[in-house]
Amino acid sequence: MAIKYDIIEAVDNGAQFFNADLHVHSFGASHDVKDSTMTVEAIIDAAVKMGIRLLAITDHNSDSNTAKSISYAQKYTGHILVLAGVEITTSHGHLLAYFAPEQAARVRNLLAKINIVGELGAQNSHTAMSMADVIKEVELQGGVCIAAHIDRVKTGFEMVVAGYPNWKRDIMLSSGLYGLEFDDPANLNWYSNLDDASQNGIERKKIAKAREQSPQLAGRSRLANVQGSDAHSLKDFVTGRTGKILTRFKLNELSYEAFRIALADAEARVRAVATIPRSIPRILGMHVTGGFLDDQVYHFSDNLNCFVGGRGTGKSSALRNLAHGLALNDDLEPHDNCPR
Repeated sequence: MAIKYDIIEAVDNGAQFFNADLHVHSFGASHDVKDSTMTVEAIIDAAVKMGIRLLAITDHNSDSNTAKSISYAQKYTGHILVLAGVEITTSHGHLLAYFAPEQAARVRNLLAKINIVGELGAQNSHTAMSMADVIKEVELQGGVCIAAHIDRVKTGFEMVVAGYPNWKRDIMLSSGLYGLEFDDPANLNWYSNLDDASQNGIERKKIAKAREQSPQLAGRSRLANVQGSDAHSLKDFVTGRTGKILTRFKLNELSYEAFRIALADAEARVRAVATIPRSIPRILGMHVTGGFLDDQVYHFSDNLNCFVGGRGTGKSSALRNLAHGLALNDDLEPHDNCPR
């Protein structure tokens, strides 16, 4: 009898990619959100319907709706993780900061530490501190940072001042900086395309090299390249840029710690949706009937798969079964260092 896919799907296949929108604003907390329907409840309800599994409401210099968003998200426990977040206006542009849901109070502590000028969430609210110093404070509070829309005129640190003064280098070498957000997907490789021969490309290559050589950044020289909707209305969130401008994070589970691990291993675990092909043929799984592996079920990962086991446990048989099912040559390539 043919096995059904839901039986294969029930077999664990490791970490998986989750859709994320880490840059959303809400009514009553960000001055420039005029849509009264853009409530945290409406945002989270819509996110769940759209298949967004990781969400952050990041209002401008304000935590007015942070606790409310995390509390409401408990309605969808296991389906969506809402982080405690905030977008900070620094002297060098906008910065996104994130904390674990249970550490939502740290957003208010952060806003107090960096001396926000003006009413929280107001149009002129900001801190006089440099972005690098704010990143350092977020790190001390146990959070992680992503520089917001760095390619946006006036509010992105890459565009605030032409050239590469020391303060830009300080931002990029900050140990608390885990990612860069871009408006234009064409710019996603600004700090990872080391073959760019333009003057800006040469300067970015120097900074990327400095990250590789920094003892503080050992093991995570690559920053995550992300995109977020930056939605300010429910219409934009549901039918506008969202969906086209999202990021996928490879997580073992829906948790802040898994999110942090993904950021630290950005090259393998973070993908802007704009960079992903529309479709990639893949094998979902297989069920073996008869022979040595009779009734064995395999659920394959979207990424790397490997069979691990002692001699005679069925590794070769599983590969040959898969090849046979695909009408492919089932001869295994010989290697001197693999005893048969």
